[in-house]
Parts: sequence; C-alpha cells; structure tokens
Amino acid sequence: MITIYLVGSPASGKSTLADAFLEDWTEQELIEKPFAHRICKSGLGGYGIILGKDRKPFSGTDTLGHTAIVNVEAIYPEWARRSISWVFGEGDRLAVDRFMDCAKREGTLFLFYLDTPEETAQSRRIGRAEEHGLKVQNPTWVQGRRTKSMNLAHRHGAYRLLSYENDPKKTAKQMKDIILEALIEV
Repeated sequence: MITIYLVGSPASGKSTLADAFLEDWTEQELIEKPFAHRICKSGLGGYGIILGKDRKPFSGTDTLGHTAIVNVEAIYPEWARRSISWVFGEGDRLAVDRFMDCAKREGTLFLFYLDTPEETAQSRRIGRAEEHGLKVQNPTWVQGRRTKSMNLAHRHGAYRLLSYENDPKKTAKQMKDIILEALIEV
C-alpha cells in the first residue's frame, strides 16, 4: 500500500494542493468509524483512501481526532484486505512519527513538504481569516506547527515542493511524476 502525505506550515497550500492532486479521484463511500475516511476510485489506478473529510475552510486530517493515530495502525491491515492501493492525507493531525512509521511498515510512504515563504503564508492566513470571519492564527502557534512539519519532513526524508512557484495543478503533476518514477525504479 502506498501512502501519500502532505505537510507544511499553516497556509502553505496543503489543502489547495490536495484538491488538485485528488481531482480525478471519485468518492465511493464515506466511512465515519473508527475515524472519518473516504474510499475512492483512485486517479492513480485501483482504490484509495482519503483520510479525514471535507470541512471547509479546513479539511483533511484537521477533522480527525487524535485517537485516529492508534486506529490507523489497526485499520491499515483491513484496508490491505480490501485491496486498497493508496492512502492520501494532509495536514497536521496525523503528521507524527507514529503515523509515518506505520505507513512505512504497511508499504511505501511518499511524504511531501510544502516549502512556502513565511510572508506568503502569512498573507494567505490573513486572507483566509478575513474570508471566513476568523481570527488570524497566533504567530507562536504557527511557528510551532512550521517547526514540527519541517522536523518531521527531515526525519522521514520528505520530498520538498516549492508550493509558491507553481500553480497547484503543476505541483500535483510534479508529485505524481515523483511517485510514478520511484515506483518504476522498484
């Protein structure tokens, strides 16, 4: 099973890139237990899982409780029995060593780190807060999330994507090319 996961600081473009990457995945079934995930016909072939559920303005694993980490370890074998080929996630909630180690044990992990200049991300955070009537995220909290994702990316050998240089569709294609090239080499 192949797990694809996006990490980066808040407002680095994870959800936007996820939407572009998953554009040709078609949802078959939403499952709420033991945690929210969607079974989809994958645009990469076969069936895939998308972790979390859509909840605008924040989606992906931001919708999952911390108990999902434990449940993912137990449910990966079940997905394998159901012939799931792909698992896709993004965001902070499951971006922990325990989840990444589980993904590696159960197959191959493609971890992507979205590198975005802080001034670009801050501008996005301000725009998002204004658009949705929210408070701008606390800078200390943002720096903690940025440091966490950078450290996780380093420990797990993430591919670095410059999310501000390309439009999301080009970056999604770049991700797919990296994954397919690596799989051909194996």
